[in-house]
Amino acid sequence: MMPYELSPLPAKGDLVQTLDRSGNTVGLGKIEEVRITKKQDRTAVIKVVVPKEDVMRVRHFKLRRPNHG
Repeated sequence: MMPYELSPLPAKGDLVQTLDRSGNTVGLGKIEEVRITKKQDRTAVIKVVVPKEDVMRVRHFKLRRPNHG
């Protein structure tokens, strides 16, 4: 689970590019859950599923954009 305060929010099932501390690509992840509650001060908390070997390296993610042409 990680906080996410950017727009647009990802949706459950989206594939994302996972990143390490330096912003380098680690691999791919899948959005499992998106939570937005008043208790969390309206900060989205995102659950991203990644391969077991990447768990300790992934610190953030970037939304993948489809190619348009």
